Amino acid sequence: MSCDPNDNPMPQQSHELAEKLAQRLFADHECVIATHADTDALHTHIIINAVSFETGKKLRMWGKDYEDAKDFADSLAAEMGLTPLDWRQRTDDKMDKYFAGESLSDEAKYLSGAERNMAKQGNLAKDSWKEALRQAIDEAKTVCATRAEFQQHLEMEYGVTMTRNTGKTVTFVHPAVGEKYVVRGAKLGADYTAAAIDQALAQNIENNERSPANKSQVKDA
Repeated sequence: MSCDPNDNPMPQQSHELAEKLAQRLFADHECVIATHADTDALHTHIIINAVSFETGKKLRMWGKDYEDAKDFADSLAAEMGLTPLDWRQRTDDKMDKYFAGESLSDEAKYLSGAERNMAKQGNLAKDSWKEALRQAIDEAKTVCATRAEFQQHLEMEYGVTMTRNTGKTVTFVHPAVGEKYVVRGAKLGADYTAAAIDQALAQNIENNERSPANKSQVKDA
């Protein structure tokens, strides 16, 4: 969570905002909250144990859950006198302004950390956006259970869109380069084919079914 540099908040404010957000959204999960006051932009990390200590189930947030979380973060910021973020602004519009160098100090607040990192990577080297894309896909494969969730997670978290998502073929568009560079999963490597993605998603479902909490529920039933 990054604060608007024009707010010039105290580290305690950023940390308190993150604590309130974690208590509301992740009440059944262990969290570590760390605030960076040693960088140019004050920001706070919330590190979440994805497995609930109450139920043993894995945390899943998709679509409306993310929107509600961001809206809640904005409402907390407003209550504390901080500037809410215009997170609904289109990712590709943000990227265009980022690359054009238009008012970076103001515009940067509308970019998530992932977007800034991916934009920088894509702007520094010819093919570095492909590695950023692989990293985004790798992360999505660890938390999703279906192709629909996988596609939505990539778009919500990284601005990555899938122009093809069929049983045998997947193609991706990285926001740093746009639809001019559509890449097939197979071109990224053997771990990024449709079959490899399906195998990872199926493994997530199997792991969830094997969790101690789910075994206990089946036995009790």
